[in-house]
Amino acid sequence: LLNKTINLSSIETDNAKICFSKMAVDSVPNFKFVFDALSNRDTLNVKKEIAFHLDVKQVQLKNIAFSFCKEKLMNLKILLADANINLNKVNLQTGLVDVKSATLSSPIVSIEKLGIDTTPIPPEDTVIIHLNSKKFHLLVESLKLQNATFKYDADASVRDSTRFDAKHMYSKNINATFNNASFIKDTIKARIDQLTFTEQSGLSVKNLSANLKVTTTESMLSDLKLQTEQSLIQNKFGFVYTNFHSFWRFISDVRLKANFNHSYLSSTDLAFFIPTIPNNKLNVNIDGEINGSIDRLQFRNFIA
Repeated sequence: LLNKTINLSSIETDNAKICFSKMAVDSVPNFKFVFDALSNRDTLNVKKEIAFHLDVKQVQLKNIAFSFCKEKLMNLKILLADANINLNKVNLQTGLVDVKSATLSSPIVSIEKLGIDTTPIPPEDTVIIHLNSKKFHLLVESLKLQNATFKYDADASVRDSTRFDAKHMYSKNINATFNNASFIKDTIKARIDQLTFTEQSGLSVKNLSANLKVTTTESMLSDLKLQTEQSLIQNKFGFVYTNFHSFWRFISDVRLKANFNHSYLSSTDLAFFIPTIPNNKLNVNIDGEINGSIDRLQFRNFIA
């Protein structure tokens, strides 16, 4: 402590429950202190504080339950059976978390919508919705997901297991490898080297690889290769939007941006999303560019 450094070779936590909540629109969330701790502090006050450097090499978590509840709107639950995280550096003063490697085994993520957010959205909504307005930098050299599960229920209606049901999504056997990931300011980047999963409808993704980039105005997969049992989509695909509120008016306010090259799409896979399409096991070759919102799609140099 004399040199203001705390050295920890390992932190181990078992059977913990972490509950975050925001119980009303105008209330202060019970996790606000976490963001305050990672935010820029007043430089006049920093000099008065005794700054300690925390040096942690490894974090091991077992049977951790995380939940976030937004009253009358959403319940988010994450169950983590096992996690092994090796760290390069943690600096609480600068907001830096540098992860060498992380392996998450058998995580279960479930999202349940409890109602509709009635907060009015202005017709000309151009407000930037920040992902990370604090001075917080997250760097991850390698992240692996093993046998993960994802569930999403938008309402209490009966699930349609014969097709992809956007109101009741359930994917299992999710295995993924991400490299050189970062979360700096309003930008998330990562190289997806491998992603496989099976959706409840029967759709199976044999592999997805791409360069991922998410900002406040764009979500893009470049150098994309998406392969199912019957289809292959290659090159580039993403969404362009004014802000994240645009997804509430997805048909008109979110612009698709795609460039397909040497790709083909099977009617079998299309039938998962559009049941009226005959499942006659036909492959359609697709090349070219797609640009525009769903209600105003434009095709350029497109061959099908």
